[in-house]
Order: sequence, then C-alpha cells, then structure tokens
Amino acid sequence: MNIAGTNVNMPSMNLNEGIGLSLLKKSLDGAEEKGAGLINMMKSMEASVQPYLGQNFDERV
Repeated sequence: MNIAGTNVNMPSMNLNEGIGLSLLKKSLDGAEEKGAGLINMMKSMEASVQPYLGQNFDERV
C-alpha cells in the first residue's frame, strides 16, 4: 500500500469533489428558477385564456 501517494492525491480529490458539488448546486438553482418561472407563466395564461371562469356563482337550486 502506498500511503505517501494516497496523501498526495487526497487534496486534489477533495478539490474535484468540491467543484462537482458547486456545479451541481448551480444547476439545481437554475432548474428551480426555471420551474418557478414556468409556474408563474402557467398561472397568467390560465387567467388570460378563461378570464370569466370563477367570476360568477349561481346559487339558485
């Protein structure tokens, strides 16, 4: 077992792992922003396509 070689490789492995996690977090944040934008767009489309829906209530039976 080469312990000296392992000690040299550990910092670079930690750096690579940190970079990978940072990139993953950025992509997750971007996906969340796009999802929130899509939800807002769908809500505004629903109101514009059927503006009369839910405005009137007929209570006669």
